[in-house]
Amino acid sequence: MYAAIDVPVLYIIGTNDLIVEAKAEVEKLNSLGNKNTTIKVMDGLDHFLTTETELIQSKEIYHIDSSASDAIIQWIKAI
Repeated sequence: MYAAIDVPVLYIIGTNDLIVEAKAEVEKLNSLGNKNTTIKVMDGLDHFLTTETELIQSKEIYHIDSSASDAIIQWIKAI
């Protein structure tokens, strides 16, 4: 199903993600060869695209690091 997606997709993952293993996930997505997908690996960010090292409150997961929001904005402008 993923390989057949025909709309632009931005996939962002942080190198400090403890839920999803970034390297394996990126390799898997790249192996599918979907040209509509842009993959961004954000150095030092976690699963919620923050630099937090402690548990965060659920409302705080919506406050992503500015490097991630900048990547999203630039991707939108480019499509």
